[in-house]
Amino acid sequence: MTRATYSVDFGSFFSFRSLELIGRGEVEIHPTEPILELRARTNALHPRPAQRVFTSSEIKNLRGSDRVIEFDVGEISDPRKRRTLRFMCDTAADAAAIRNALPNEADHTFKELSRFHASLDALPQAASPWHSVTTILIALNVLAFVVMGFLGAGWIEPASMRPYIDFAANNGAATTQGEWWRLLTAMFVHYGIVHLGLNMWALLDAGRVVERLLGRLPFALAYMASGILAGFSSLLWNQDRTWSAGASGAVFGVYGMLLGFMLKEKASTPSVILRPVLKSVLFFAGYNLLYGFMQPRIDNAAHIGGFVSGFGLGWILALPPHPGVRALRQKGRMLLALSVTTALCAAAVALSPRYDYLFRDRLALERAYDPSMHATEVDIRSQQATLFEKIRKGGNSTELADWIEQTALPFYKESTERLATLQLTSGYKTDDERNAMLYVGRSKIAHYERLASDIRLMDPTALIRFDAAENAVSKSAVEKLSPKRR
Repeated sequence: MTRATYSVDFGSFFSFRSLELIGRGEVEIHPTEPILELRARTNALHPRPAQRVFTSSEIKNLRGSDRVIEFDVGEISDPRKRRTLRFMCDTAADAAAIRNALPNEADHTFKELSRFHASLDALPQAASPWHSVTTILIALNVLAFVVMGFLGAGWIEPASMRPYIDFAANNGAATTQGEWWRLLTAMFVHYGIVHLGLNMWALLDAGRVVERLLGRLPFALAYMASGILAGFSSLLWNQDRTWSAGASGAVFGVYGMLLGFMLKEKASTPSVILRPVLKSVLFFAGYNLLYGFMQPRIDNAAHIGGFVSGFGLGWILALPPHPGVRALRQKGRMLLALSVTTALCAAAVALSPRYDYLFRDRLALERAYDPSMHATEVDIRSQQATLFEKIRKGGNSTELADWIEQTALPFYKESTERLATLQLTSGYKTDDERNAMLYVGRSKIAHYERLASDIRLMDPTALIRFDAAENAVSKSAVEKLSPKRR
């Protein structure tokens, strides 16, 4: 063998990998020991020329594909002292020549990893990364975000809760009153771009790994099941107090699946993979749950439900990465996972709280008396107090009568008409609330009409009689809304 020099690229300072050398450099193959010399710049804020020389005995675990070459040096038996060197050749022919010149000795850990990855590669998988379940799920989340944005939900942060309430978010009352599809839609909508970005980053990071470990269809089943069961957890814990949305429950499920698979398949998973994965999963779950307990707006019930569900499903669906074993047993495992999910959903439906009001009726009631009407009523009360004070001090009473006929009466007649035309279901608290509001509104109309008439007749007791009638109506309205047995 003769001395040969090749031009290579060691990568940049901003590479995601921890690189020892960076930038353009050279690889020189020696005919005698030391066999390999690398020349480039150090990976530092102020790079300087550097040289690395290695003997054949120092080079282990040669790997790479096409133009990329990678190998380990240092204390191979101790991962903490092991260094990985990586570079890209200018041509595939150069890479092949360097690969043929370097020793091809592999340690036990590397052989284990190689066999494990070879087993995974032999399993059926997506034809390309664009066809993977993880990519499709991310695309669906982004699509839902765009649709919700155009519906008025906002982009950077929520601009309006109305699209979430109308179409997607999970809430105890809304979901349990026939809108069970919210358990599904809530998994794909997010409260702003940051909420979406964090969830999709976590899904991309763990989803690709778990999809390969479980298989495409089992992963898709477990993801959807974890998300739905996370929604049930939120519904049972938070009831109708919150509007829950986001993929985080399902993403926690993905990390739970990873933990379940690793613990179930310890025998078929190399320890060099198992230990770091377990630490990573436990750190992710622990940190995010702790942070969620400190932030009241975060739905930790969904996170816990998703993680526990994912762990159980990952345990059920876990099989050794062997095509024959999976062909024989995977359908049965999927059927078992589906059966367990169905049973848990049925139990959650049975245990779900029931409410004495109808969500859609309350929504119609709130929108019939919107914030602008409330502001107008507050302004009317302020004007009324001012005019009453003028009369008590001997002011012109005609001004009050004109104001009643031109301002107060038209407002209460319009608002009362809005309430009267609502089609609400009788026998629920929402209908009782509407009837109480109608009673108050119609009483106000009658009181104002009587007050205007009394004022024009110069009745000195007009204001006293009006105040007494209003107080009686308020007391009666409270009694109408007091809890009743149904």
